[in-house]
Amino acid sequence: MMRVWTKVWIAVSLVCIGLTVYEIPDAVRITRFSFSMWRNRYTPAGKLNVPAIVTDKLIAEDPEAGDMLRYCLTYLRYLDENPNLEELAALAEKWPRSEFFISQLAEELTGESVVDPQAALVLVDKLLALHPENAHNQYLRGWIFLTDPNHTNHEQDALEEFEIGHRLPQFYLPYGKYKHRLDRLIDKANLIWSWEKPTPRPFYMDLARELFYSSGLRKRLDNGTFDDLSASSARIAERLIENANDSETLHTGATLLGLGEGIRLRELDLPEVEARQSRLRAAQGLALLDKYREVDDLKADTFFNAAWLVMAPLILFITLVPLVGIVVEFIQARFGRRKPRVREYAKLHIVIDVVLFLVLLLLVALEFQKKRPEGELPLFLFFMAAWFTSWSAIGLFDIIPFRFSHLRRPRLKIAVLCGSLWFKGTIFWTVGNLSIAMPGHLTDWLRYIGPLLFWSVLCVLVWIEAVYRPGAITTNRWNRSGLMAYWIVILTIFHVFGLAGVPMERAFTDPLTRYQPLPGATEQTYNRIILGQADDAASPEGGLSGRIYCAAPNDLRAFIAQRRAAKESISEQQLLKLLRNCNHDLRQIILAEFTDPNVYEVLVIRAEWGDRTVKEPLERIYQEKLTTFLQSEPEPAPYYPWSLGELLELAGTLARISDDTEAQERFSYLMEQVVEKTQNLGTGPDLDDPRYKNRIMQPFWESLGKLPPSQAGTLIKSYLRQTGFVDLSADRDRAIPFLADLLADGDRELAEEVVVALAGLPSAPEASDALTRESEQQRIFRLTRHRDKNAPPCLEAVFAHLTAESIPLLLEHLDSDNDQLRAFIVWRLTSLGYHWPREQLRELMKDPYWKVRLNALFALDKGGLANALDDENPVVRVIARFVVTP
Repeated sequence: MMRVWTKVWIAVSLVCIGLTVYEIPDAVRITRFSFSMWRNRYTPAGKLNVPAIVTDKLIAEDPEAGDMLRYCLTYLRYLDENPNLEELAALAEKWPRSEFFISQLAEELTGESVVDPQAALVLVDKLLALHPENAHNQYLRGWIFLTDPNHTNHEQDALEEFEIGHRLPQFYLPYGKYKHRLDRLIDKANLIWSWEKPTPRPFYMDLARELFYSSGLRKRLDNGTFDDLSASSARIAERLIENANDSETLHTGATLLGLGEGIRLRELDLPEVEARQSRLRAAQGLALLDKYREVDDLKADTFFNAAWLVMAPLILFITLVPLVGIVVEFIQARFGRRKPRVREYAKLHIVIDVVLFLVLLLLVALEFQKKRPEGELPLFLFFMAAWFTSWSAIGLFDIIPFRFSHLRRPRLKIAVLCGSLWFKGTIFWTVGNLSIAMPGHLTDWLRYIGPLLFWSVLCVLVWIEAVYRPGAITTNRWNRSGLMAYWIVILTIFHVFGLAGVPMERAFTDPLTRYQPLPGATEQTYNRIILGQADDAASPEGGLSGRIYCAAPNDLRAFIAQRRAAKESISEQQLLKLLRNCNHDLRQIILAEFTDPNVYEVLVIRAEWGDRTVKEPLERIYQEKLTTFLQSEPEPAPYYPWSLGELLELAGTLARISDDTEAQERFSYLMEQVVEKTQNLGTGPDLDDPRYKNRIMQPFWESLGKLPPSQAGTLIKSYLRQTGFVDLSADRDRAIPFLADLLADGDRELAEEVVVALAGLPSAPEASDALTRESEQQRIFRLTRHRDKNAPPCLEAVFAHLTAESIPLLLEHLDSDNDQLRAFIVWRLTSLGYHWPREQLRELMKDPYWKVRLNALFALDKGGLANALDDENPVVRVIARFVVTP
């Protein structure tokens, strides 16, 4: 009969085998995460290595979905990555019935500069013919109408398209239609991380920016049209939220809903019932945005949790290889086949440790030289791998049945092991803290010294124990209980990490699980988001609800009464914050709480509302500032309290409550000061003086934008003439959108002058000095670069002002070296009904710039369109194809 302990060991072994089988799914899950993180998925620039992920073999399983996946991973993962229109058009040409590629191309062409909107409309008409049931296609058509500068009644036509879309029962983004096919390929490509998956970017975020930001379309909409468009956009947002398949689409819908309803409540005097519904929808949008930010903040924690999840199989693999070899050797030795070769496995582990030690040295050097490979994860994993390998190398002495006397120079080898362990632990701790915060002073390092000293002492003790007391950490024979314990520990690790991987995998494979249940437009959401969230008590707004300015009038009165009952006054700073952001129906309630409602900040806010009762005190303040400005130095300091910039800001505020003539006279004087100051500071494309950019020009553009269009157009024309149109060919960066909005307020005379200014460059003067010639060439290069960058928004702004009387001027500059200008001229002449001579059209279709040829398509007859089917540019080809065969 077998002995009792033998039976016990057999029973324990069978249990371990059973547990191993049970843990196979967890092991598979961990292995999948490991494989996903260890694959070479990224380029040196830190972006996905798409060709290595989406291989030709993978595409062959579903060619259309494979092309979609490759395109989305290449161009829709990064906000700074502009889609390649030629590649997208080639895919639309390859898949002429693909709703995704046609829709994507239509969206991109709508946002492309100096492209005739007819090109996008041709694509949308194709979509409506293929899929008339999808409301998204109708919304896209309305968006094209809304952004078309040649559309005379574009707001109403866009509203009609939106209304047609609202009546359609189906709504889905084209990406969502193919999602199940894409997910199948994504699983096969082992893309389990949410940040590696495709992220659709529909045009609805652009719709929010265009409607709800002060510049652009919003500036030229009356309250009635804005009310209709914003209400319609809220219905679109609700459909986006209801049909979202990913977090980014949910975020887009929440932004469109929360931002739109918030601005409607702030700017419009809505009826009570409508205002109540608007507040509920605003609370829903804000709740979703809060949840999105919360989930986004958790991404870093989730990433490091996933990294720890991956470390388990890595550590086990490194430590198991030598240990399994030792076990096998002892089994063979037990049956008398040969003597154990444990010493060779110990040497193998030392070699592994030395190699990782050298790799770690290289990574540390690259880290401090900022030339390391992109991404924090490889560095982190190498640190951990090297660290645990050193521990396991020393840990072998707990198991290896041999004495140190069998090794040559044992103390030196043990010192090398302990030294490498100390170095890697120290560097890991130091670099880990540097990645969080860079200490600036010696005292900042003191809190890091304690753990480092403890770690150093621990490594020294380990070395002393290994050298001078070898019997304490070594054994003479293999211990079966040690093997079983180690086996159970491994199974426990797999079980714990496997359980942790279940919710993590679910969060990555289905990101919307973190948003469930989705908040609705309900009283509960309103009470929680608008009334229930208080600011930090230590902040200046402490104790106030973060969104009380969106509350209903009765709720605000109750809140104020509650504060009074608790003898907690609301400070002036808190009241100002509320007043700047409050809904239209809360203005008088908050104003009544001010001790003095005529302080300067309150007067400015009331003037922005259009309250003419504050005009007199603001004019007195303006005269005081003007007097101070005139008595100051010839060039006021950049941040002097009564600088020209503050005068401009106040003048812009006064323009809202002044007569047209009065406001124009005030600005005419200030504009002369602006021109004078900019001339003192220098003119040209290299004007980087912060006194010009931040304290003069920014307030100048913003204050001009507050004027009525007729006044703003007259003033901007005068300014550009006095400065020689230098802003059109200079590096004005963020000022260009303001300038474009002001140009839209101009007239035909100004529009033609803009075309002339953008048509050419100043010729380089003759100079004998080589350095002078080089400097002049550099100046012309900068002028060309900035002119080409600034031209599209400025040209599109003056599009409507160029009439049939402008045709001779446009034809005169049709041979300009400015590609954008040539494409714009072809577009405008065609929209004006210009009858193109056949020979001229043939020359246009030979133009090297593809946008010129694209815009010329809409002036061609059937014969010309047939020739365009062979154009070298796929965008021109696919549009010509859909024009010929709708």
